[in-house]
Amino acid sequence: MRIPSILLTLLLCGPLQAVEKEFEELVTRLMECREPTEFNQTHQEARKAGLSHQALLETRFLFLVDQGEDEDLIQFLPSLESHLPNVRIADSLIFAVEEDYQAIVEYLRALRALALGDDASFEKHIKEAFWLSPTQAGVFGPRIEAYRQKKNNATLRVDLDHHLRDQLTGTPLTLRDLVKDRPTFLLHFWSAFSSECQDSLPDFLQTSTLLTKNEIPVISILLAATGQAEEAALATVKQLPKPQPGFWLSDDRQGTFSLPFRIQNFPAIALVTEEGKVLFNGHPGDPEFWSTLQRLSPSVVRPSAPARQDEEKESAAP
Repeated sequence: MRIPSILLTLLLCGPLQAVEKEFEELVTRLMECREPTEFNQTHQEARKAGLSHQALLETRFLFLVDQGEDEDLIQFLPSLESHLPNVRIADSLIFAVEEDYQAIVEYLRALRALALGDDASFEKHIKEAFWLSPTQAGVFGPRIEAYRQKKNNATLRVDLDHHLRDQLTGTPLTLRDLVKDRPTFLLHFWSAFSSECQDSLPDFLQTSTLLTKNEIPVISILLAATGQAEEAALATVKQLPKPQPGFWLSDDRQGTFSLPFRIQNFPAIALVTEEGKVLFNGHPGDPEFWSTLQRLSPSVVRPSAPARQDEEKESAAP
């Protein structure tokens, strides 16, 4: 899970603590570095200049979070643990109280347990992290939900014979009717009342066209199919390019088909096999979705978002 370092800083305690003027430029560079070699060089420069050990630890922690690799964070855990007896908030750049520092140690212990498959220790350490620093809920919470989602996906089996309805005609259909003998297919859960669904629709349509060309059926399923939701969704679907990319269906008002997927935010997607096994279940923007797709079909390459394409054309214009 990738969290920009500046965002994480705000989640931890708000604005950076004051630093001595001689270190301001160095700290700014450390916070803004995204390339490992540049960061390491700046970090070494800051060490030689006398930046406190705690500040050096904190800036590296933020850099590793920004890089998004759990393995690197876990390897860094012993360095944070060894400094625990010497934590001084007066030396901190980002923490307001000592418990905040203790919380990130518990958080990394939780990540280590997760990597080792130790569910009990993961639960123990992530709960302790919450207890120590509730203000960091925005960092810890998604980890818990991702863990629960992964556990759910492992046992979830999609019923390909469940009856849904075609949004345009109202005709009852099953997934098996649409998927036929294709080995994998994509489910797209959406709501016409979700602004994010509407905003991301051009990107989704582009993805849908790409997958359809690669023999991966795409099936969009309207959630919360009440009267008003149906009307708004129908209006949206009727405005789609012809022929409409993929299939557009409605779940029942109780969401009986969608409930096992634990969908909490829109849009959501699930990559499913012909046996009903869930290979991915989450947000369309998650890099794991595209890496899973490429393992299945190496020819599938993530397209540029329409907005980015427009920006590239503008920048290339004379």
